[in-house]
Amino acid sequence: MMFTDMATGAMQARAGRVKALGISSLKPSPLMPDVPPIAATLPGFELLAWYAMYVPAGTPAAIIERLNREIAQAEARPAFRERLGTLGLEPVTSTPAELADFTRSEMQKWGQVIRRTGATPQ
Repeated sequence: MMFTDMATGAMQARAGRVKALGISSLKPSPLMPDVPPIAATLPGFELLAWYAMYVPAGTPAAIIERLNREIAQAEARPAFRERLGTLGLEPVTSTPAELADFTRSEMQKWGQVIRRTGATPQ
């Protein structure tokens, strides 16, 4: 048994190399609609693999706004969304403030897990 990201797991499951038992998002994924969320059995369970675009601290707001706008426009293109979908990725865009909030939330959540379990890098 293993946890892997949707990009790797979906391709392996579609190829019949592994059987997907559950996905680790809170809700079903359109990429694997027949695979139930683990949260249906363990309420609140969520383990996301995610990618984000960051810039160096101090980058002018106008540049950040333009990058965000350009990324959102690219993400809205059907061909772009379809290509990411074939890779097992589900594109989601947000504002820079929403990404900052999400990043802080993930750092807090996983920091608590690390402290509680005593996990160390190997």
